[in-house]
Amino acid sequence: MNFIQSSILYNYLYSPKNWLHDQSTITKVFTVFCSLICLPYVAIDIIIAIVLFFLCLYKLIKVPDPMNKNIKKVALIFLFFTIINIQNESTLTISLLTERQYIRICPLDNFIQPFPKYLISLSFIRLLSIHFISLTVIKLLLMTTLYENILLLFFNYLHKKSNQIYQKVFFEINITIEFIQVIFKQLEIIEYSYILRFLEFNKNISSKVLLTIYFLCIKQLILNIKKQIQIISETLYSRNIS
Repeated sequence: MNFIQSSILYNYLYSPKNWLHDQSTITKVFTVFCSLICLPYVAIDIIIAIVLFFLCLYKLIKVPDPMNKNIKKVALIFLFFTIINIQNESTLTISLLTERQYIRICPLDNFIQPFPKYLISLSFIRLLSIHFISLTVIKLLLMTTLYENILLLFFNYLHKKSNQIYQKVFFEINITIEFIQVIFKQLEIIEYSYILRFLEFNKNISSKVLLTIYFLCIKQLILNIKKQIQIISETLYSRNIS
């Protein structure tokens, strides 16, 4: 849930504003798409440098506390995947080690007994860094750009070709975005309800009761989504929109 909230949830940062808010929409969208297209073909050294740059940028930009907590939880997820991908040197063949596709984590030896030499794959570091950069770039775009402006930029060409098609597509996308917002709002309501009711007692809850609570949360989420779909359908039907 925190990973979804930190990645694809639209959350425009009205305050505090920074220099990214002042940039034009076309500049930010063009930069983001160029970054996502070129990123898989960039050398590992440049990718790591970009990651360090974003970490420094994170320190400089004032991020609200709720978003800051979600970012830290996502960082723990990345750290977890890093830990489970650490390998022992004895499990690898000599050909793989000579190709220098791994980084040694503990290369030093002890005087009494050698430390186990653990390695991590460069390809995994590259993949994890690309995901981190892509997630950060998209999140920065959503935090500093109104989604209406992004949609207007994409459908400007379509508007010139056919105004009727443009209005239909733009209307459908707006409904979709609003519906996604409703889903995330329902997730937040369920999350807050769980925290308020079980924060002090969650250590004493049995696994059976906990599974029952999760089941009821999911059931309530599905019922709320169904209710919102029905409301949207009735609204469109009453306005004779198909």
